[in-house]
Amino acid sequence: MAIPGALGCALVDTHTGFCLGERGGGDVPSRAERQAERLREEMRSRRASGNGDPLVDLVIPESGGARCHLLRMVSGWSGALFLYVELEGAADVERARQRAGEIARGMVGN
Repeated sequence: MAIPGALGCALVDTHTGFCLGERGGGDVPSRAERQAERLREEMRSRRASGNGDPLVDLVIPESGGARCHLLRMVSGWSGALFLYVELEGAADVERARQRAGEIARGMVGN
């Protein structure tokens, strides 16, 4: 995978949680769908609090530290798509965030 420490990744529809494409082991689509709901909750919470700043990414650690979920919005799609990356617990999250950003920008030609 092009993201260090990635166990799996997917391009996901924010509104439905449907995976448009995925790569990696395990059940990436169902994990991405669960994280899509958490992303929608975060977006609703931000709107309710009056926070107008755009959500760029969201990092969700799993209890126990075995894994971490990185959700990176794909700009240019009106918040409709995000890149889901499942990371191993020891992964460099900041480096993964940077690389996911590069990939997301490449998807829309920025």
